[in-house]
Amino acid sequence: MGKPVPSSDALGLWWPKPSEPHFLHVVGHPQGAMTMCDFPQLVTKGHVFQAAPVILLYGKHWKKNKGFGVSHILEEHHNEIPLVKKLGRVVSTCPRHPTPAAVSAVAQFVADICARYADIACEYAGMRGDHRPLIIKSRKGTVVLEYRQCNETASPYYSVVTAMSSTKAKGTVIGAL
Repeated sequence: MGKPVPSSDALGLWWPKPSEPHFLHVVGHPQGAMTMCDFPQLVTKGHVFQAAPVILLYGKHWKKNKGFGVSHILEEHHNEIPLVKKLGRVVSTCPRHPTPAAVSAVAQFVADICARYADIACEYAGMRGDHRPLIIKSRKGTVVLEYRQCNETASPYYSVVTAMSSTKAKGTVIGAL
């Protein structure tokens, strides 16, 4: 995966064209930060989860349960996001060209889950040791993360794969934000 494209606010300036956001476009925190939160270093069951920022990318959605970022969250979980439910399905009818309100709603939903003291769990399901940590905030939802490194700078980060309202994680709680 390439280098995430930074933005100055939650919506930023779409790149390369206003109508086509780049899948590596960073969707910032609703309060203006580039990251949703900072993931702490955790050592558990012989696995080390590196400390790194959590980044929400615009992402892609290929098919059911295949994708990442805002596009994937809107396609798979639009009916679970509070603001999208309030405004109606028309907000995210086309995940490839969502309204600014839909993108902001996803950013707010992810930011609410990635709040201070949220539990971090892991299912330890990766056969190759690439386990995906889950951030769980009671009554808010769950965010699934994937550890990545920028190809150009080798800087580590956790990419938001998906976010959902379910808080029933199958894994073991391994820490907290």
